Amino acid sequence: MTGFREIADRVYVMRYPVLDVNVTLVTSPGAALVVDTLSTAAQAGELADAIRGITRDPLTIVNTHHHFDHCFGNATLAGPGVPIWAHEDAARELRERAGSLPHDLYERWLPGDPELAAGLAEVTVRVPDRLVGARATVDVAGRAVALHHLGRGHTGGDLVVHVPDAGVTLAGDLVEQRVRARAARAARRAGTADPRGSRRRRRRPGRGGPLALRGRGVAGRGASWICLGLATGLCGHQGTMNPLRWPLWVRSLIAGLLWGGFMYVFVADGPRTVLQGVVFLVGGLAFGLAMWGLARSQERRLFGDLSEPERTAAVEAVRAARPPEDSRLGAAATRIATGWATPRMRPVHLILAFGFFLVLSVYVAITVTPWGWFGIVFWPLVAWLSIRTERRQQRVAERYLAQLE
Repeated sequence: MTGFREIADRVYVMRYPVLDVNVTLVTSPGAALVVDTLSTAAQAGELADAIRGITRDPLTIVNTHHHFDHCFGNATLAGPGVPIWAHEDAARELRERAGSLPHDLYERWLPGDPELAAGLAEVTVRVPDRLVGARATVDVAGRAVALHHLGRGHTGGDLVVHVPDAGVTLAGDLVEQRVRARAARAARRAGTADPRGSRRRRRRPGRGGPLALRGRGVAGRGASWICLGLATGLCGHQGTMNPLRWPLWVRSLIAGLLWGGFMYVFVADGPRTVLQGVVFLVGGLAFGLAMWGLARSQERRLFGDLSEPERTAAVEAVRAARPPEDSRLGAAATRIATGWATPRMRPVHLILAFGFFLVLSVYVAITVTPWGWFGIVFWPLVAWLSIRTERRQQRVAERYLAQLE
C-alpha cells in the first residue's frame, strides 16, 4: 500500500491497491476528515496507520455512498463518538442490509478473491449517523467542507465533497478513471456497480489517480482538437507555399508547441506537474524540429539554392500565371506548378485518413469525454478545407502550365 500524497493545501489522497480505491484526508489544526474507509477491518487498520502518519487529531468520516469498498471500514476507523456523514439513502441501504450484506458479499467474492471474501465476512457494518439531504457543511476545526447530493448518479445516495479553500472536489464514484477491464468485471460481479447505471461506460468509476480539472472544459477540450489540426498543417508540406509567410523555423516551432499543448491538455492524466509539462514541451519541440527537417528538405528540392526573395518571386509567378524570364526562377516555378497540379491525396485516401479521425473522435466521446464529439464537426471541416485548397492550387497550376505550352 502506498501512503498519502498531498494534492492541495492539507488535502491528501491515498490510492489503495485492492479495487484501486481512493481515500482522501482533509486536515486542519485540531481536527481531520477522511472520505471513505475501504472494504475490511484489515484495510481500515492500514488506513488508520497511514492517517496517523499525517495527523493524530480527532477524525470525522464521510462515506460518498453505500458500496462496501467505501464504507465497510467505518467500524474499525471510527471510535466512540466519531461522526460518520452520508446521504440518507446510503444510510438507509446500509441499515436495511446490515445483517445480510457481509455474508452476501462473502459468497460473491469467495470464488475470485478468497482473502477479500474472508475479510468481508468479518465486517461489522456501522451505519452513518449524520445524514445529508441536499447539502450540508462539516466544520473541520474552522475549515469548511461542503457535502452535496446532486441526484441519482452511480447510486441513489452519492455525495460530492468540496473543499473550497483548496479548490478540490471529491466525487467518489461519480467520476470515472481508467482501470483494467478485469477490475471492472470484478466490481460488477461483487455488486459494487449500480445495475441501473450506463452499460456503455468503459471505465470503472472512482478508480485511478486524482484528476486536475482546471482548464479542461469546453475550451480546453475544443482547443486540443484545434491544436492537433493546426500542428499538422502549420509547417506546410510545401514550405513557402504555405499561406502563412512566416519563416519556416518559426512555423515549425509553433507547430511543435501546439502539438505538445495538445498532448498535455488532452492525453495526460492525473494532476499536472512541472516535470510533465517539461516532458510534453520537449516532445513538442522535437516534433516541430522533425517537421522543420521534412519541410526544409522539400524546400531545397523545389528551390535549390534560391534566396528567400527569389523563392517568393517563383511562387508569385505561379499564382499570377506569368512565367519568369530568369531561367532559374522559371525552373523552380515549373516544379512548383507541377507539384500543385498533381493530386497529393486521392479521394479514397482522404476518406480513410479523415474517417479514421472521425472514428477516433466517436471513441473518445464515448469512452473518455463528451468533448470528443467536437471532432465530428472539426475533422469534416478540415477535410473540406484541404480539398478546397488543393483544388484551388490545381487550377492555379494548370493556368501557369498552360502559359508554357
